[in-house]
Amino acid sequence: AKLTDLVTGNLAGWWQVTLEFLGIVTEAWPKFLAESDRSNPAAHRSALIRAEAARLQRNPPAGPVIAAGSTGSIPATAELLAAIARLPGGAIVLPGLDRTLDEASFQAIAAPGARPAVLGHPQYGLARLIGKIGVLRGDVEEIGVAEPRRALRAALVGEALRPAETTELWAETRAGFPASDIAGAFAEVTLLEAASERDEAVAIAVALKRAVEQPGQRAALVTGDRALARRVSIELQRFGVVADDSGGTPLANTPAASLLRLALEALFRPGDPVGLLSLLKHPLLGLGLERADVRHAAELIELVALRGGTGRPDIVSLPELFEARLTGLGGGSRQPFWFSRLTVRSIETARNLLERLKQALAPLAAFRGRDDADLAALVRASVVTLENLGRIADGGLGELYAGDAGEKLAELLRGLVAASASLSFAATEWPDIMAALIAPETVKPAQGTDRNIAIWGALEARLQTVDTLVIGGLNEGVWPRKPESDRFMSRLMKTGIDLEPPERRIGLAAHDFQMAMGTKEVVLT
Repeated sequence: AKLTDLVTGNLAGWWQVTLEFLGIVTEAWPKFLAESDRSNPAAHRSALIRAEAARLQRNPPAGPVIAAGSTGSIPATAELLAAIARLPGGAIVLPGLDRTLDEASFQAIAAPGARPAVLGHPQYGLARLIGKIGVLRGDVEEIGVAEPRRALRAALVGEALRPAETTELWAETRAGFPASDIAGAFAEVTLLEAASERDEAVAIAVALKRAVEQPGQRAALVTGDRALARRVSIELQRFGVVADDSGGTPLANTPAASLLRLALEALFRPGDPVGLLSLLKHPLLGLGLERADVRHAAELIELVALRGGTGRPDIVSLPELFEARLTGLGGGSRQPFWFSRLTVRSIETARNLLERLKQALAPLAAFRGRDDADLAALVRASVVTLENLGRIADGGLGELYAGDAGEKLAELLRGLVAASASLSFAATEWPDIMAALIAPETVKPAQGTDRNIAIWGALEARLQTVDTLVIGGLNEGVWPRKPESDRFMSRLMKTGIDLEPPERRIGLAAHDFQMAMGTKEVVLT
């Protein structure tokens, strides 16, 4: 209801266009959910959390109920925490509540109607949470006392992050921190400024490896930059270390998924010789042949059909293109230097591969040119095609579905085959749709990782402790992430419908940073 009255005046014309589009969310989507007897995932989660809060209030448990590590950033979670705090045996463990920050600064953070910039403070979420619970900061008990140097470091970090409303107090508080004490507080903090991402990844890998040289020591990298995390993971493998990466590897980047992607692109987006060659030389392309034969045949097909101005080759007509180019090269007056070295066996192997490739792709090729392809039928055809392509010489599919990545892809494909959704679309859209289905999936190693070295996101780092913590990717736009402009609503519009401004995410990132700085040894990169 607030959407319709949000903008008036000069903006009303274009706002109505946006409002009609947002009708998908406000009208069409709720109607679809009601008709299919489903609920929105976020609404379902919040309803379950609120139901648990109501249950605890109706029937308080006899034993203790402890909620630890949450800042209550989700309203339903804050309600649950408040309910637990009021139980006879309830307790809330607040992560990183700053008790050294002066009261004026804390009140500036918690004040109703404060400027949006206040939401970027690391203590904003906790200030709002204890207000929801109905307690004062002074009522919160400390359950652990840090050793003096780390306690001083925490106080200094909190001082550096004080809200803008009270930064004039820096002149007064600075005198309370002697230079020798500051040096001692940051004696185990290292700042590393790298010239490039590769240098940063190498330095982090070395720091992690050195940190665990002593028995019993554990180290971790915490970063929101997944590209940096993957680089570090690869660099650690040079030392024979397979890090326990909580973020995992995107399924789309695994060999089996890339084989499927290349096949779909070659069939429904023909004309790219590079993509076609990538498919032919893919390490998982088997087609029931020996791997060496596939590789040699692919190299011959590249020389004959895919080099020297081939135009826009089509994988379906690749056998005909190969024969035409082979005949042309044989009858030409100026043959390439390698042509005389071709043997009958190598040519027949290439022909055999092309024939097998055409047969393997046939289930999907039948959908080319269709504007009403069915999702379920396309999924089944894609699975058959993928298995045809990945079949090894003995007919098995062990290499295609090997390891954690293969199991994850198989699980995804089984789920898609079993899905009951009915959807029709142009077959040319299938590569993009499959890419979108695979994109959210990640592969996390089930075993074989080094438990002394871990790679975490900020969320995983909140409740875990190591001896050395590397906080990586502390660059503008990475930590914290740069707030993105909304395509549909301005900041003012979001405020009008009670949505939090982008600064809230900055506050969450700042809180994670403040917590991470409490580790014994810290490396900042």
